[in-house]
Amino acid sequence: MAYIQGTIDIVQPIVCYKLLCNPRYDPTDKNQLLTVLANRIALEPCLQNSEAVGLVNEAVRSHLRWIAVFDQKGGFVQTTSQSEPVLVEAAALLLMEAGAKDNVWEATITWLFWNLMTPGFIDPGRTGELVCRLLCFLARDMVLHKTTNVPPTRLKYAQAYGVVDFLERLLRQCDELLDSPAMSRSRCATTSSRFASCSRRQA
Repeated sequence: MAYIQGTIDIVQPIVCYKLLCNPRYDPTDKNQLLTVLANRIALEPCLQNSEAVGLVNEAVRSHLRWIAVFDQKGGFVQTTSQSEPVLVEAAALLLMEAGAKDNVWEATITWLFWNLMTPGFIDPGRTGELVCRLLCFLARDMVLHKTTNVPPTRLKYAQAYGVVDFLERLLRQCDELLDSPAMSRSRCATTSSRFASCSRRQA
């Protein structure tokens, strides 16, 4: 009802607060980190890890994650993040709108590695599925971040964008982010160094 009667500028701060259960996004907080990335890039926890189950329980209690399947007989519970456009937009805004000043995306990727991937709370995939999805969404958001004159009733990060612009950002801007000093300090291999090492092995 609020979405119908108000503009995006009015609704989004409320949605962001409901998503985080906090007025400000902190990428060092594992619960907030999982919540934002679950809504933005469909990040899913690895429930074989008992500590990850605790993160899921907290996400259901406080971060708008919902129970999709509940088997009373076997005790099996399956949860998921809602695919609501307003929630997806809120996650994009938290990552991008403050990102120009506070490097939120950069910090998010760093803490994704240390706080969620390293302890085994999420499954990165066997052939780089998570990395590919992350880079594609990052490039997409960078393109749409520069979009201007979006009507107040339209979602900025749900606009159409050009394929050429997307590919340019994917190849250029994502590499600049991964080559930044903060990422180097976290000892994450950069895109360029990985391509170089692959070329040397093939040679």
